[in-house]
Amino acid sequence: MKKPHCTLEQRRKWIENNREKVREYDRRWQEENKEKKREYGREYAKKYKKRINAMAVVHRSVKSGRLKKPIHCSRCGDAGYIHAHHPDYDKPREVVWFCTSCHKKEHLGISLVEEGK
Repeated sequence: MKKPHCTLEQRRKWIENNREKVREYDRRWQEENKEKKREYGREYAKKYKKRINAMAVVHRSVKSGRLKKPIHCSRCGDAGYIHAHHPDYDKPREVVWFCTSCHKKEHLGISLVEEGK
């Protein structure tokens, strides 16, 4: 599926313009590679055990009411889909709540000062 010698931006544009082809390719690949997919899942679970555990703790805590999920991003104040960010996976209930955009920026190390806000 990956076109040779194209930039990331060109690839993204091609995917955007060919969504049905991409979906069909993904469906077919997943159907033909079930065991590969399972193995990848097992390897991921081993490699990121703390991360998966921390996400599960937050999910259960929010569901049971022990942890309250806000409706606004703690960084920019926008409402929308809010993500729980774990600065430390050893403290799974200590999270910072970010919108999708701010969560991405947090992982990229972009501060509010660098953004110009």
